[in-house]
Amino acid sequence: ADMLAGARRQGALALLVTGSLSTLFAEVAHGTPVIVLQNLGLSIAPRWHYAVVVGFDLRRREVVLRSGLNRREVMAMSTFEHTWARSNYWGMLIPRSGQFPRSADRTEVEKTLVQLEKYADPTAMLSWYQQAAERWPESLVFLIGLGQLAYHQGQLQDAERAFRQATDRHPQSAAAVNNLAIVLQRLGRLDEALAYADKAVALGGPWQAAAQATRDDIRRNRRTGASQ
Repeated sequence: ADMLAGARRQGALALLVTGSLSTLFAEVAHGTPVIVLQNLGLSIAPRWHYAVVVGFDLRRREVVLRSGLNRREVMAMSTFEHTWARSNYWGMLIPRSGQFPRSADRTEVEKTLVQLEKYADPTAMLSWYQQAAERWPESLVFLIGLGQLAYHQGQLQDAERAFRQATDRHPQSAAAVNNLAIVLQRLGRLDEALAYADKAVALGGPWQAAAQATRDDIRRNRRTGASQ
């Protein structure tokens, strides 16, 4: 947990990699080194050790590691697997910006991106959310995150597009509908904004108070505009 949290506090998207050698090797072959936890001792006398898997040779049955001060440690694949298995195949990777690992789990990425918003640069976060929404277009979390970041950066058309996709795919999401109403209000399309605000209020739930506040604000703007 500390390894993952430490990387995320630096603004890096740190993700878990677990399961098998094939998953691990697929990520390394794709150009992403993987940090692994090994037990180089025994179960009764563990010697825990972090290393970075940077290569492998299936023909020779070898794994190449950055290990401690050793830049290139070649370990027999069987030995590596045994020492890695003692940590329940724990591993983590930090992908390049906008390049999600092939083994990435949508639920974990959703949770991680939400946590990362506290630390990462907004421009980098916008890129991550854009890539995530393209890979998992059914995710409400990614579409709302994308819309919110675009909105706060003044990219109102992009925000509208993201929130509209969210409402189309998740019509019962009061959060998505309310956010779309707010963006439309900023764009000066008050009648359309009010229609969506009414819908958000009608959906009820925990977002109802926020939706009512949005609707009241839109109504005030319409009255002010009509009186000028």
